[in-house]
Amino acid sequence: MDPISELLERLSSLDPPVTVLEPEDALKPNQYSPPGADGRPQVGKQGLSYWLEAHPTGYVQLYEATPIFSDGLLDTELYVIDALGSSREVVRNLAARVRRALGDPIRDGSGWQHFDTQAIPLERGAYRVQMRFQFVQAFQFN
Repeated sequence: MDPISELLERLSSLDPPVTVLEPEDALKPNQYSPPGADGRPQVGKQGLSYWLEAHPTGYVQLYEATPIFSDGLLDTELYVIDALGSSREVVRNLAARVRRALGDPIRDGSGWQHFDTQAIPLERGAYRVQMRFQFVQAFQFN
């Protein structure tokens, strides 16, 4: 299973459920317009703050991997995963849930090793915690 598919599978087990955006959907929150009474997007209302209103438990943004090492037997990649929400409490809670869902290489043999978390300020009413994970897997012959 490729790492993005594994991430999606592991994060789908979060309870309560949370929206997980794949790398190609990174702009979706900034382009979001809430629907009006007629069901069509409201003119003049667009962006992250409206997306967060529609997703009160926050959301997770996945990004493409950055290859960092390969020795012919093992591939090591860096994955950046963001937890975003409308309050510090929401994103801290969500980030902790993401870390637990990805497991621990020592305790459960997971290929995901968390090594860095950083709080990054965004616009008013929007918070982000960025986590970095190293993923190690056997070299894949295509």
